[in-house]
Amino acid sequence: MGVSLLALGTALIVGVNAASGQTSPPWEPDANAAAPYGNLTFYDASGNPVTSGTDLNSPFAYVVAGTAADTGATKANLAFYNPQHGELPALWSGTSEAGPTTFSPASSLPSGTPADIAAMAPTYPVVAASSANINTWLGANIPDTTTGYANSIEVRLTDSGPGGHGNATGTYWESDIGYNTTSSTITVDGTTVPADGWAQLFPLVTPPTTTTTTVAPTTTTVAPTTTTVAPTTTTVARTTTTTVATTTTVVTTTIVAAPTVKSIMPSSLKPGASKSVKITGTRFVRGATVRGPAGVTFSKVKVVSSTRITATVKVASRAKAGKHLPVTVINGVAGGRRRGTGKVLTIT
Repeated sequence: MGVSLLALGTALIVGVNAASGQTSPPWEPDANAAAPYGNLTFYDASGNPVTSGTDLNSPFAYVVAGTAADTGATKANLAFYNPQHGELPALWSGTSEAGPTTFSPASSLPSGTPADIAAMAPTYPVVAASSANINTWLGANIPDTTTGYANSIEVRLTDSGPGGHGNATGTYWESDIGYNTTSSTITVDGTTVPADGWAQLFPLVTPPTTTTTTVAPTTTTVAPTTTTVAPTTTTVARTTTTTVATTTTVVTTTIVAAPTVKSIMPSSLKPGASKSVKITGTRFVRGATVRGPAGVTFSKVKVVSSTRITATVKVASRAKAGKHLPVTVINGVAGGRRRGTGKVLTIT
């Protein structure tokens, strides 16, 4: 699409480094995406979270905001912005790539929207984004070639809250992606981007690390023995050889990435309530358990898929009211007992 956009407001430019060698783009964190806003999650047509791919014409099918929509918002738009060295993100130009998508009520989402995506609406803004096209965007923009800015796009989502940009003009949800139009892999800010493809640059995506320890084989040599028998003038030589078998053991240790918690439906409960809920996120593993804030317990936990859990939640009659309360998923043994927390629950 060719609709020109210009965001307003101010931004704080701070570089963030990762121990793995990956580096956040130099403009992150973008102050215009500060709380109550945040970052985005990309999904394929089946509703699975994706952080890279090899289709520049339609890199992802859906984009979902990481925090709740603004009060009264019913629609959301997606845009690609052109990072420019020496300019605040608020001054960059961009083009509308997808939307508006009506996400509230959830029944207004396009036909065929996966159930896991529809379950996030209307709490979280959702954009059907298959029309977003990196190749088309490149044909209409002149990217900055400065180190840290080259091969980068800031993806922004806005909803139809007050002013069309949420509670404050110039605010938005955002994440950064790197693109590659060559036939070989390249590195953008320390992140590997596949040939003719794209990869998420921010928030940083750290792949699972596999460590292999090889135990060197050992060899034991037993010296032969010779026995001489001399009854008269006859000498008999006897040699005995013992062979010792050796075993080589290879030990592989895999570090599993932690789960993430994106939402809980319903997200608002009252003291004394007992309800069936659905929790969405990523990297859920069979055997997972769920914990809530003080006074909130989860039972009958079932991992339906890597992105969905069902459970029964009970809120104590004296549970303290609050917003953005934590819900933690702790994976079982197969998931390395890793845990992830999302502040997605409200007690009224």
